[in-house]
Amino acid sequence: AFGEGLHGGAEPLEFRNLLFRFLVEDMGFTAIAIESGISDGFSVNEYVLGGPGDLENVVARGFTFGFNRLPQNIALVRWMREYNADPQHSRKIEFYGFDVPPGDPKMPLEDALRFLEGVDSAAATAIRDRIKMMLPMLNLDRFSDTPNQYSQLAQPMRDQMTAAVADLNTLFRIHQAEYVTASS
Repeated sequence: AFGEGLHGGAEPLEFRNLLFRFLVEDMGFTAIAIESGISDGFSVNEYVLGGPGDLENVVARGFTFGFNRLPQNIALVRWMREYNADPQHSRKIEFYGFDVPPGDPKMPLEDALRFLEGVDSAAATAIRDRIKMMLPMLNLDRFSDTPNQYSQLAQPMRDQMTAAVADLNTLFRIHQAEYVTASS
């Protein structure tokens, strides 16, 4: 909420970082949720918890709407990783995006398929085979320099993609208990 009135303003984000640090260190908070993509945030969370990658690439992939270019967001992620790396901090802090941005639907689709591979590899392979030709064309980001190839697909191909995503959703609903048990 501190940055909503002035997206990209340095001062609200610097204040947010200081406030978050206080909330973590003095009040026991263990997470921050920012206005960025849900799926995009997964890579940032993995990184701050000690996962692979380098700061620049993680921030570039993990923040939407151009927020990756703001030095205060880079500083936030750097501090979170350093905090979590300190063995004195047994309670780790996590990072979440809470928005569903317009843009690259490949990332959440790939995340869903990666999860499915871990709990039902045959189903993941079957869905991936159905969409592999169309997956590179899924760029719906109106801010991107990459042309929107998906809109150029013939309607039967688009229908095939819609059906595959619907089937993926159905798999998750039907096998929810089984998949949760198999994963976490």
